[in-house]
Amino acid sequence: MGSLDRQGRVSPLPGLFTWNTEWAAPKSKAWHWACAELQTTCTVGVLTEVRLDALSKWGGYIAAGGENWGYSNQHPLRRKVSLFSHSEIRDIDEIGSSRLPPGRFVAGTTKIGDLDVRLIGVCVPWADAHVSTGRASATRWSEHLQFLQGLADAIAGNRRHGLPLVLAGDFNQTIREPRAKNLDVVVALDQVLAPFELVTKNVTGPRLLDHIAVDKELVDQPVTCTRFVAEIEGKRLSDHDAVVC
Repeated sequence: MGSLDRQGRVSPLPGLFTWNTEWAAPKSKAWHWACAELQTTCTVGVLTEVRLDALSKWGGYIAAGGENWGYSNQHPLRRKVSLFSHSEIRDIDEIGSSRLPPGRFVAGTTKIGDLDVRLIGVCVPWADAHVSTGRASATRWSEHLQFLQGLADAIAGNRRHGLPLVLAGDFNQTIREPRAKNLDVVVALDQVLAPFELVTKNVTGPRLLDHIAVDKELVDQPVTCTRFVAEIEGKRLSDHDAVVC
């Protein structure tokens, strides 16, 4: 939790969180939990499967991925990925690479503490994306693998800003055992993460698919990361837990 300001209000610390809200509505118990546990904890966040009408109530700055992310008949304010920051978000990139499917990538320049960083938010497709729903034309893991291949290009393109990169969001793949049975997608994710320090690598849990990776030059001391279990009184609020660094 952050410190208290002079008026006794909680002041967030210069850290970063990421969480898949599973489309939490503004008045839902899940969003009430997010307001209490995440909004008051860190100044920067990457949220996936998020409602913009919920997130906009936090104030601050928002940069969201595109609205056309492959599934029709969705709430118009649903976005697969969004950045949130108490500081301005500028030089926003919603495309990343022509090899990426739309709506699952967004990047922007903002501050974590006093440091300018290039923050990249992603929502990697899950194993069965567009297999039996959506376009129903994919094979298991194919959308996931295609995204990771395009993400490597997007990361390279965002290095032109000359700033340290921070990559966060829903990787839809576990980092420690058990890994995905498809070795190709394990290798593809490891290749994407090779230039980074995966600061959440030691944070585990059955619903921990959201992670944070930072350029290795940023890590000159241990980074404390904590899993926030998304539940109230034993009732889960999302199919993902949050992580805070």
